[in-house]
Amino acid sequence: MTRNNSPLKTSIIVCSIVLILLLLRPLFSPLIASLLVYAQNSESLFPKPIQHYDEVDILELRRKAELYDELEKNYIIGSSNPRTNVLKPVPIIVRAPSTPYGTLIIGAGSNEGVKKGEIVFFDSLTAFGTVDTVYKNSARVVRYSHPDRKTRGYVKGNIPVTLVGQGAGSFEFTIPQQVPLLKGDLVYLPNNHIVAEVVQIRKEEDTTLTKVLARSPYALSSFRFLLIKER
Repeated sequence: MTRNNSPLKTSIIVCSIVLILLLLRPLFSPLIASLLVYAQNSESLFPKPIQHYDEVDILELRRKAELYDELEKNYIIGSSNPRTNVLKPVPIIVRAPSTPYGTLIIGAGSNEGVKKGEIVFFDSLTAFGTVDTVYKNSARVVRYSHPDRKTRGYVKGNIPVTLVGQGAGSFEFTIPQQVPLLKGDLVYLPNNHIVAEVVQIRKEEDTTLTKVLARSPYALSSFRFLLIKER
């Protein structure tokens, strides 16, 4: 008798477990989803195991950490603290193709104290261009990389270069071949703001010069606001 009831009891137990799991499903679903999102984010934060980062990767990460440390020490965005170079965000209201190539219009002008020739920034350390024309409530900005625009800069601490704009955030310049320039080195303006990063180095034949291609660290398409000095 007991032996005949055993399969029935087993079926009842299995059905009970299934029913309980179905009832608890709404509680477990968010937890499972959270775990999946966490796993995906973890993969994007660490695209390869730490032990697989080579020396170049580590140097690049260290360089970026130093830049952000410098930004935190010396700049406050949107603050009224007088000891800092205070910057405020201004909207980009018109850009290419509605403006000439290499230019855009910002939503701040003479009423906000904007002046011709002042620098416009991506962030507190990285320059974008200069104000070319000022209107009452807006201003036209010309990018440093505007085609054929020439800008004084320097690399490796104090080696002067002349940056020639190539458009779309790119520059070309030449340096003597004995200068130990590396891909990833930063290019600075005379006021110590970053303007570009070295992306390609080509030794010229039959000359002692090296041609260098540099590019802005940021893509303008990602920005809806730029920064100008607070007044």
